[in-house]
Amino acid sequence: MTPILSDEQRVALEHLSGGPLFVDDPVKHVQYVLIPAEAYQKARGILEADTLDLRETYAAQERALGAAGWDDPALDAYNDYDVGNLMSRGIAKALSPPPATNH
Repeated sequence: MTPILSDEQRVALEHLSGGPLFVDDPVKHVQYVLIPAEAYQKARGILEADTLDLRETYAAQERALGAAGWDDPALDAYNDYDVGNLMSRGIAKALSPPPATNH
């Protein structure tokens, strides 16, 4: 059985540009979320999985980070954590905690 969307729900979804729409069941005191079927299909693997394999999220993570500017070549310097290289540039010393003092 597939319930039909009510006019009230349709109007609410239109105001939210398609969802998600939180719907309360006053009898069971449960809240549900209405989203477009296309959005559900995209998230289905995560929602229905018994266990999540983090590797399955790598492509989506890369797209999201790229859209946020994390693929900027200027940020490549942050990928170099070689202590020898940092020492030669004087960076590691600046990041080291100060020596302990005896009081």
